[in-house]
Amino acid sequence: MAQQIKSFNNLKDFMESNIKDLSSISLQLKNFDFSPKQLDRLNTSLKKCCWLESLVLNLEQECISDDEISRIINDYSWLENIIPNFYDLSNSQRYFDMDFLIKNCGHDKLEIEPKRSKQIGILGNFLQDDTIDNLVNLKKLELNLSGNQINDQGAIAISRVISRLKMLTDLNLQLWNSYISDAEVSNIGISISCCLNLTALTVNIAKNQLGNEGAFKIGRALSACKQLIYLNINISQNQIEDDGAFAIGVGLNNCTLLTYLSIQLWENKLSDKGEKDISLGLRNYPQLKNLEFNIMQNQIGDAVALQI
Repeated sequence: MAQQIKSFNNLKDFMESNIKDLSSISLQLKNFDFSPKQLDRLNTSLKKCCWLESLVLNLEQECISDDEISRIINDYSWLENIIPNFYDLSNSQRYFDMDFLIKNCGHDKLEIEPKRSKQIGILGNFLQDDTIDNLVNLKKLELNLSGNQINDQGAIAISRVISRLKMLTDLNLQLWNSYISDAEVSNIGISISCCLNLTALTVNIAKNQLGNEGAFKIGRALSACKQLIYLNINISQNQIEDDGAFAIGVGLNNCTLLTYLSIQLWENKLSDKGEKDISLGLRNYPQLKNLEFNIMQNQIGDAVALQI
């Protein structure tokens, strides 16, 4: 069967389309406020997808508009060329990356203030059990919940989805700026470790409330992903210290098949020791072809920085 790819930007179009034979669906529903009835309709429609192998579910809550981003770019056009993958980022991620660079380059703080993210009540059951059962053949999942306030119930919901999709080979989990603490990341880490067939993993859990305990959970999850070829992990702007960095490095030691590795650890609480622990582990990948390692805005000395 030839792969059919279909993207939907609103729930109504998705519900009214012939989706039964689609193998790849992208649901771009960011900033959408679901009622319980609409959530039921989303699940009802997904249950019709008998051949689905790839699903993008974007439920991000952005805190800044397209027009506001354009105004910032007009004033600071140089930022487009400095921020990696600028046009692949959401508006919220662009804003905070631009604000960080502007302040650290000696410019004034941005005058535009982002809106406060809101907690949405659907996260406890955004995909129902029988919907997940219908997705057992899913090989690729991109789940974007960035900008939502994810509590214990939401974290359990995320882990329930991921842990039951045993055929996954490619997982992209976007949880940027979601108020996640060590307790929430524990459940999510356990679910990732259940996906033994993963060859590609992207986890963006930057700008949250993770400390060493959360870093240990992430390291433990990575240690189970022994088939990974591609790994992109962003845990910047958290509260991770040296012991947490060491745990992540230990977990990475089991990922010996990697050809691509990106680790973003900027703006944490690492000292020279933590930087050394994790950077030494980066030499253990004989097949590695592409490496990105970002450790800006930590407590690292110049001598260690030069060694890295």
